[in-house]
Amino acid sequence: MYDLSIEYQIDEFMIYCRSRELRAKTLESYEHTLRLFERWCNDELNITQVDQVTESVIRRYITNLQERGKYTFYANEKSKEQNFPERRRDFRKPVSAATINNYIRNLRVFFNWLDSDYVLKKNPMKKVRQLKTNRNAKEYISDADFKRLVGQLDRSYFPEHRDYAMIILMIDTGMRLGECSVLMIEDLNLAKRQILLRAEVTKGRKDRTVYFSQKTESILRRWLQYKDRYVESPFVFPTKYSGILSCIITKRTYKLRKLEIKNISANTSCFS
Repeated sequence: MYDLSIEYQIDEFMIYCRSRELRAKTLESYEHTLRLFERWCNDELNITQVDQVTESVIRRYITNLQERGKYTFYANEKSKEQNFPERRRDFRKPVSAATINNYIRNLRVFFNWLDSDYVLKKNPMKKVRQLKTNRNAKEYISDADFKRLVGQLDRSYFPEHRDYAMIILMIDTGMRLGECSVLMIEDLNLAKRQILLRAEVTKGRKDRTVYFSQKTESILRRWLQYKDRYVESPFVFPTKYSGILSCIITKRTYKLRKLEIKNISANTSCFS
């Protein structure tokens, strides 16, 4: 007899996703959403089979997401014990519509897969639509705040010299932080002032070429000369110990707090 348990079908779906070579972040998002949904169905409605999930069940789940608040429900108790959710500042605050829409998208992908595999007689996600959200305009960093930001970086120190060059490059090219962090020397063409962003690191999974100014070229040359005195690495922006740079390391939020520059993150890559 064919196993229609939600747990088994999630396992099969994840195998399918890995066979398509989806990004690790996408796989993690799918599994997180589906395991939460699996536990909720079991705990709240005693539902364990995918063919028991109806449109009404999905809508009840969305309502529950809107009402229960952040970090009040976990896929397993071990995660709850390790993360101490009650210590978070945003504990029990409303789950944003954007987050709920991400859950809806992931559930739709899962049930569409089941539907295409002829596991379901009726797709419970067919009439479920995403919540309406207000899209906030992107914040811009002013020229004055940008100068204050880069002016705080002491380029006699390896990590701050690196971050200075990264900030200038991202501002000039519009590169994402994740793309910049894993940039390889072989991707950089200083003579033509261009960078090849490989498909495996771009958000759209397609090769992209970006160009930078003569001023940025000069800053990059100085940085590479400085870097090569201390580190042998195939990366343009490594750590001082030649490892790959973590996005977390580069954010330097403490400097932003000190400067009291608001509405800026490591991904703010434009200014007025």
